[in-house]
Amino acid sequence: ISTLLIRVAKNIYAIPLVNVIEIVEVSKSNIAHLARKEAIKIRNEVISILRLEEIFLAKTTSRDSETVKVVIVGVAEHRVGFVVDDLIGEQDVVIKSLDNDLIECPGIAGASILGDGSISLIVDVSTLVEKVVTGIY
Repeated sequence: ISTLLIRVAKNIYAIPLVNVIEIVEVSKSNIAHLARKEAIKIRNEVISILRLEEIFLAKTTSRDSETVKVVIVGVAEHRVGFVVDDLIGEQDVVIKSLDNDLIECPGIAGASILGDGSISLIVDVSTLVEKVVTGIY
């Protein structure tokens, strides 16, 4: 599948391009806190954001920058923004499914071995968006 490779902490993740709507850079001051959730306003639309380092328990270094990169993804009519540390680029990957005993983290659809031999986890966008819509995240 065609994916957008991103970096969160030291980990590389792949987001299916079919789910990527746009990538924006947002000032930290434009992130609103609503009922223990974070959101941004893009073109008069309020979009909930998820910090992937919290979802995937990845230890990230503190961001000194005044802006954050947000990948806006969509499933059906629902939109959610993923806060990422870095954008690597687009790449076609082959998904290797993971045994359910090996991974207990919702939001991971599988893994892929990249051309340089590193491993990338495939983000299950549908599961994460569903959890935001239902209020779990």
